[in-house]
Amino acid sequence: MEDTSTSLLNKDTARVSMELTEMSTHSQAPAINTQTTNPTVDLNTLISPTTVKKAAKAAATPLFVSYSVFTQSSKRVGLLWLGLRLAAVCCLFVSLFMRVFSKHYAGLLPSEACSTALGDGHWSPKFQWFPSSCAIAKYNPKQTATCLGAKESARVVAFGDSSMRAVFNALRLKLGAKKSDFANEADKKHQDLTSDVAGVHLQFLWDPFLNRTDVMDLVFGGADGPPKTSLVVFSAGSWFLRYGGPDQRAETDKFGEAVSAINSRINSAVEAQKPVSDVFFARLIPPFRESLLSEERKLVLKNSLRHDYNAKLFSLVKNGQYSATKKGELQLGKIGLHILTSTSDDMSLDGLHYIPQVDAAEVELLLNQICNVQQFSGLKMQGKTSCCVAYTGPPAGVWIIFLVTILFGPVVYYLHKKHTSFDPVGALKLIYPTVQTSYAILILALTLISSRLVDRTHLFVKVNKEFNTAEFIVMNLIWVVPGFWSLRMGSDTTFLNREQTDEWKGWMQFAILVYHFTGGSKVIPIYSVIRVMVASYLFMTGFGHFTFFYKKGDFSLLRLARVLVRLNLLSIALSYTMETDTLFYYFGPLVSFWFLIVYATMGIYSAGNANSSVLVGKLVFSGVLAYAFTHLEAVYGPFFKACEVFLGVRWNAKEAAFRLALDQWAVHFGMVCAWIMISIQSAEKGAVSGEASWVEHLSMRVVAHWAAVKQWVLIASGLVLGVYAFVITFVPFGKETNNAYHPYMSLLVLGAFVVLRNATPDMRRTTSMFWRWIGGFSLETFILQYHVWMGVDTYGLVDLFGPGVAGGSYSGGGVVLRWFGVGVSSVLFLGLSQWMSDASGPLVEAVVVGALGKKPEARDIAMRLGVWIFILVLWNYVFV
Repeated sequence: MEDTSTSLLNKDTARVSMELTEMSTHSQAPAINTQTTNPTVDLNTLISPTTVKKAAKAAATPLFVSYSVFTQSSKRVGLLWLGLRLAAVCCLFVSLFMRVFSKHYAGLLPSEACSTALGDGHWSPKFQWFPSSCAIAKYNPKQTATCLGAKESARVVAFGDSSMRAVFNALRLKLGAKKSDFANEADKKHQDLTSDVAGVHLQFLWDPFLNRTDVMDLVFGGADGPPKTSLVVFSAGSWFLRYGGPDQRAETDKFGEAVSAINSRINSAVEAQKPVSDVFFARLIPPFRESLLSEERKLVLKNSLRHDYNAKLFSLVKNGQYSATKKGELQLGKIGLHILTSTSDDMSLDGLHYIPQVDAAEVELLLNQICNVQQFSGLKMQGKTSCCVAYTGPPAGVWIIFLVTILFGPVVYYLHKKHTSFDPVGALKLIYPTVQTSYAILILALTLISSRLVDRTHLFVKVNKEFNTAEFIVMNLIWVVPGFWSLRMGSDTTFLNREQTDEWKGWMQFAILVYHFTGGSKVIPIYSVIRVMVASYLFMTGFGHFTFFYKKGDFSLLRLARVLVRLNLLSIALSYTMETDTLFYYFGPLVSFWFLIVYATMGIYSAGNANSSVLVGKLVFSGVLAYAFTHLEAVYGPFFKACEVFLGVRWNAKEAAFRLALDQWAVHFGMVCAWIMISIQSAEKGAVSGEASWVEHLSMRVVAHWAAVKQWVLIASGLVLGVYAFVITFVPFGKETNNAYHPYMSLLVLGAFVVLRNATPDMRRTTSMFWRWIGGFSLETFILQYHVWMGVDTYGLVDLFGPGVAGGSYSGGGVVLRWFGVGVSSVLFLGLSQWMSDASGPLVEAVVVGALGKKPEARDIAMRLGVWIFILVLWNYVFV
């Protein structure tokens, strides 16, 4: 066993250095890069030893001498990466130990944990509240209405003073009302208000002394009990302080008597099994900003007296912590007090009332407290928030997947090592994996379990994203600087060569990761650039696969199956273990659709690909069909309905069509560019016959006149990028406008970038080893970011050493610890992604080929794939 570990360690070290000096993503022959291909390389063959030696020799000559310490010693690179991963694992165990014994995890009842977690946090510069130990759900109007019982014609009642009215207005806005809807209420400060929004009947009753009998009758109802009410909240106290008289002890007693009377009626209703409301809150009196109060208010509104009123509430209300099981009982609303105590003077309007963003934050936390359990605790809804939810354990189907992958891989690995003479026969031979495959299965199990532990348990802290421009810039510099530092000159000067496309995928993947991590989608210029990057991936898909099919003409089922399984294997596995769906992971299904478009375009009547006019017709026809599928519900609707009926999968058809349509023409643009480059390369080599087609004649003219127009083409490309940067930065427009123009603008930007990137032979053969390295497993990093590097299905972040784990705050040493945790999680994330990428080759072969041999028949492959599909469909109907 010791020899095996040593060999694996040496193999791992060698592999890391190999990836920094060679472009191959996988070391297995059948593992193919499905996103882009080199026009001059057959992807179904291994890189020859000669190619490896040439690449290694080229890599030994870096552009920057300072990097030679790494390029001249592959062992150092491997040991450095291995050391970082081992250190990160050790830090992970320290973080878990701290988490288990933190105040937010141990020793608290679920209700206490919820209240404590929501109230412990910080305010952002944009006046948003961020809990330190969980990620709150951001409720939209539909979710808010559903929680408050809109389908049952429920009502919400709030009564009390002006601070209660402010929260009431914030709730109306949360349900979808507009400020203009109640602009005429400015002169009705001391009057009752009524609204009907999104199917919820809202009432505010002005009762600052809690003594209006008509209010009590309206809240508690008549002999038949109260009408269906989902939420009642009251808040008072400031008027007792302001207008109650000089004897505040007596006023505190009056306040207590009023609350006691309300509580008595509530208890009577509960005992009669006619609760007034699902939730009944007594809101604690929020703090005063005494320095901002008017001179008259300063005399009477004292925080020292406010504490006495809140103490009275604590003594009268036995339910100090909110609990969903105490339906109808009076409970204290403490969260608002917690977050308002942390406010600053610039968050108060007049010392007594708060700015609208603060009131909105209080409503958001209130909804998280009372709604999260019912909204996000189901299997399909897990992963939308980590506050106030009880993650359910894995269902039976997930346990089966875990047990099979955990046990099957190691058991077979052991049998291979201990019983080398064992030769499976019959049906066993079809499922008995090789040593390499059994090891890959174990890596898959580790990946799936890690994802589940991180994003479907409270073992790891998940917090909300908070966009910060400085952090966005710093995180981008972290990958940009090493990328330029590791530039080196190779030997391949072909247009869009394999090294260059791997580099392109690598730096784009880093940019997309930072974009998701920081929540940059809210910034339109950043969003626009990232959308172009997604289009770039699809451009390479069209460019690479068109080149392969045009030159090789390999339309075999084996090729088709390998590409599709490679793209979707991890997404499918995660969709079952995380209770999501395959389309949720976006990139694999997106590229799969467009690969099938390329495959069908080139494969149907493939004999016509040599005829320029026929090929143009095929490209146009496939473009029209793709447009119809992504824009016409009459076309894509039946397809998704058939998938639901025959495959047992329920995908959001409109969402899928929308995502496909965002980059409608990128793949076809890539195919056209590939065709043009192949024709130009043929013209350069003089391989055009006398009976040349119009495309070949055009290519010859381009070659003949390129030297004269090259400078103007480069200038025009630079202007295109400059104008695009100016437009997205200084011209105000929203996402909808950007999405409408993006399918067309992105083509200009892509064309300009490709021309400039390949302007000279030196630029074509100069690439970054660091970016190429991440480009080798960009598919895995894109997918695993959802549950490993980030959490809450990418809506939140995994925080290993932040205040929710190590205590403290998001300032000073807390910032250092938080970013140390980000560094640790990044190393673990990249290491796991790289492992999963290495394992994907054997897993793809195990699924597609198995024991069929080196040259399997198409019929055998079809039967094997049919069995897998039958198993998945059966699984969908039994376990999903």
